[in-house]
Amino acid sequence: MDEIFDRVREHASKAKDEAAKLTRQVVDKTNNLITQTKLNFAVSETEGKIKEIYTQMGKKVYEKHLNGEDVYEELEESCMKIDDLMAEAADLREKLAEVKDSVKCSECGEYNKKTSIYCSKCGSVLRDTEAEQAVKAEETEETVEYAQVEPVKPHKPETEGEE
Repeated sequence: MDEIFDRVREHASKAKDEAAKLTRQVVDKTNNLITQTKLNFAVSETEGKIKEIYTQMGKKVYEKHLNGEDVYEELEESCMKIDDLMAEAADLREKLAEVKDSVKCSECGEYNKKTSIYCSKCGSVLRDTEAEQAVKAEETEETVEYAQVEPVKPHKPETEGEE
């Protein structure tokens, strides 16, 4: 009877451990999604600020144009703000790619799954990892030696009446 209770306890303990493991995985994935959402929101917010500056810039330039004033200073200041915001948005996209476990294509800048070999946008090879390079090196260094074999002459069966 004690054996039965011990087995039940053992199975219950295993079930509890598996449930705890599953809970940790769910929490980790949920936190990852929350981080992704926050970063996506920050990127959108930054892009919104850029659009707002574009609009203000256009209005200021046109007003100065109407008054016959020089617009260069106004443009320079706005362009510098946009440059800063563009850099901020790029940083946020980089962080988002890290959270999503993505890689950036060196040709077009598109983010792809880390397991992708080719870019989903331009088709370029994403990267040669050190492990892939090592495998390629081994493949090129590996030589196969073949032994020379004499061809086998076909054996003709002897038939009766031939001599």
